[in-house]
Amino acid sequence: MENKTSKNILLAIMGVLILAEIVLNVYCCITGRKIVYNLINLIALVVVAFYGFELYKKPHGNMLKIAMLVSALAIVVSVIESIYEWPDQFIEIFLPIFAACLLFYVAGRLNRIEQNKYLLPLVAIILLACCVMDWVSFISDPVATIVYFKVTNHFVITLTLMIAYFVRFKEHKEAGLMDAPKEK
Repeated sequence: MENKTSKNILLAIMGVLILAEIVLNVYCCITGRKIVYNLINLIALVVVAFYGFELYKKPHGNMLKIAMLVSALAIVVSVIESIYEWPDQFIEIFLPIFAACLLFYVAGRLNRIEQNKYLLPLVAIILLACCVMDWVSFISDPVATIVYFKVTNHFVITLTLMIAYFVRFKEHKEAGLMDAPKEK
């Protein structure tokens, strides 16, 4: 039997993390730091937050798919922008691109929960590894805590989408079955 309290706790954590990331991205956009990067991430965060707070009420996989595609696109755009800063850093460029490709793949196959229960955590682990590598490069910065939270954008987005996907899979599957054309 599904535990509704644990679902609500996970969804509350998801909401707090997304809202904190949105506030930080708005602050960075206002102060003029990496405007394109922050604006793309802000769009992805708003789409995920809008899905997480409002659109989930009408279960349908296409909304989750759009949120995943937008967040994967935000990862790719962020990496493209960082290529100019770190042209020699193969791992810092390859890992997020690989994670984005996996996220694109999962978005196209939301009905395959058995396969996705391995792929989505892999994406989250890859993005967490990217966060740790970024944090290590920022460790000498006195405001490392804020910077560290800032580089967790994609990890938080993926974690949020993963929580939403697994917690609400049954409702989305039932809605998809109801939307399917009836056979004669």
